Amino acid sequence: MTRTLILAASLVFAAGACSPNDPDEQVAQPGVDAGQEDGGSALDDDAMALTLDTPVEGADVTSPLTFSGSASGLWYFEGDFPVRLVDGSDTVIAESYASSQSNWMTEEQVPFKGEIEFDVSEATEATLILQADDPSGMKVPVEKKVALTLLPLKKGRLVIEADPPPWKPKQD
Repeated sequence: MTRTLILAASLVFAAGACSPNDPDEQVAQPGVDAGQEDGGSALDDDAMALTLDTPVEGADVTSPLTFSGSASGLWYFEGDFPVRLVDGSDTVIAESYASSQSNWMTEEQVPFKGEIEFDVSEATEATLILQADDPSGMKVPVEKKVALTLLPLKKGRLVIEADPPPWKPKQD
C-alpha cells in the first residue's frame, strides 16, 4: 500500500514538473482567468496599476511625444519598461522606453518619464502602448493603451500672415 502511494505521488509530481512554461501552451484551469496566476488576483489589478498623466486619451500630439505618469515597481526591469506607437493596423511606428524617476525596486508607485519620436506625413490615428517589462517572457504582458492622433511637423519656412502695410507704394 505504501509503495502504491509513493508511486502515485511520484507520478503526480513528475506530471506537474513537465507542465509548459509558455503561456500560449498552458491549459486554462477552471475558475482561473487567463490574467490570473494560481487563482490569485488579476495581473492588472492594483499591484500592477499604471497612471498616465500625459498625454491624455484622444490628444493630438507632435514629435517628439513626451509622456509621464507613475507605475508599480513591478512594471520595471532595470528601471525601464518598453513603449511603442502603433497605427490602426498594429504596425509599429516608433519604439522607446519609459524611465523610472526614483527607486523602482518596490511594489509601490514609481514616477516615470519618457519621449518617443515619430515621423508622419499626415494626421494619423495611433495607439501609445506602455508595456510592463518581463524579460523572462513567461507572463502575458500587462499593457496600458492610449488612443492618440499623431500630427506631422510643418517643415520649411515659417510664414507669418499679416495685414498689408498701411502705406501705398510710390508710383512714378
